[in-house]
Amino acid sequence: NAKTIAIGINDKTRPVPYEKMVPLLLEFISRTNPNNPTITWISATGTHKPLTAYELDNLLPVNVRGNSKIISHDCDDEANLAYLGNTKAGTPLKINQIFMGADIKILLGSIEPHHFMGYSGGVKTAVIGLASRETIRRNHAMLTSPLATTGSFAANPCRVDVEEMGELVGVDLCLNVVLDTDKRTRAAFFGNPREVINRGIDFSKNISQVSVGSKYDLVI
Repeated sequence: NAKTIAIGINDKTRPVPYEKMVPLLLEFISRTNPNNPTITWISATGTHKPLTAYELDNLLPVNVRGNSKIISHDCDDEANLAYLGNTKAGTPLKINQIFMGADIKILLGSIEPHHFMGYSGGVKTAVIGLASRETIRRNHAMLTSPLATTGSFAANPCRVDVEEMGELVGVDLCLNVVLDTDKRTRAAFFGNPREVINRGIDFSKNISQVSVGSKYDLVI
């Protein structure tokens, strides 16, 4: 049984239905780890400004998270960044040390088309959201590739790099949702990060993408 569990969540810039997701996750943790492990929630801010205590409580209120602790990641706090090596693309992976030090590492987020990462969700919440500024900068430098575009996953250099970093981090579980244009939850996936992102992408494609017979000169 785990003594410590770290859970990475998206910051306030992404609409994620935590009020529905968190109680189910906490029930699962209670059922599978009956020895009352210490849970720490970490807001995955990436290079965004770290959240204040007030913003953190608005993001994940006490009545949702219970008496567990919530903190904000700071990509420039070198003292709290663990170096895990470089990826094949040369990205130096530094990630939040509190997250890395937990017995079990879990991520919450949403899967949707992303303008250069292909899709959001999966291990991206950790290896971008909980990473150092240099890690994020080096990964995002690959967005100039023509393959780094919406809906591109397996051949997208940014996303391939992200998936490799996810393996280095060793994320245990992901809970991801797919939302429609009205921000309603259409599906939820839980389990192995790779399986979650693959299943989530398949579902997202069905509700967010259409096939066209030819290219358009202008798309608005």
